[in-house]
Amino acid sequence: MALKGYTGTDAVARLMGLTFTPAQNQLCESLIPTVERAIDRETRRQWLTGQLTEDHLNPVGPQLFLRQTPILSVQSVSARADMYDTLTALTLAQTYEVRATDPACIYLPGLSDGPAYDLVRVVYTPTGTLPDTIATAAAMLVAHWMQPGVAGVPIGIQSYSVGQDLSVTFNAASVQEGLPADIRRLLRLERRFVFA
Repeated sequence: MALKGYTGTDAVARLMGLTFTPAQNQLCESLIPTVERAIDRETRRQWLTGQLTEDHLNPVGPQLFLRQTPILSVQSVSARADMYDTLTALTLAQTYEVRATDPACIYLPGLSDGPAYDLVRVVYTPTGTLPDTIATAAAMLVAHWMQPGVAGVPIGIQSYSVGQDLSVTFNAASVQEGLPADIRRLLRLERRFVFA
């Protein structure tokens, strides 16, 4: 998977206060795509995506809130009355308006009297700027996941002995679920909330 650019090996090494060996550099690069997906999932948003197409099925009211915000521009809005129709392009200022860019809101006056469309498709471009909180959280999460390997401890194991009986003590961080609390707090600042 191609990297989006939430963080890089230099930022992670700087955060950890290390100069990476080639093996550590490779480990860091392999973790970054997984970290980017974890951040997107936790925040319910994506950054640095380029142009997106978003479908809204059976919109209820006249306002459509786009998933990725803030936005730079809306390329097109099209709609259909039912599943047997083809999509028809809507005209800016006549059949739709861009009411806000953050949060991104498209206003369709035809929907104020009830459902007129079963599908509205919006093609738009979100901003190409990555928030500092996302870049910081990405570097912190990669560093967190690299820590056991960098320290030379098998991942997830705090200690083990093979004396009379086999004994293994697991690292508390390896059995916790989800993201570390400090990283989750950072990501919460950029989280997209869904109101139903």
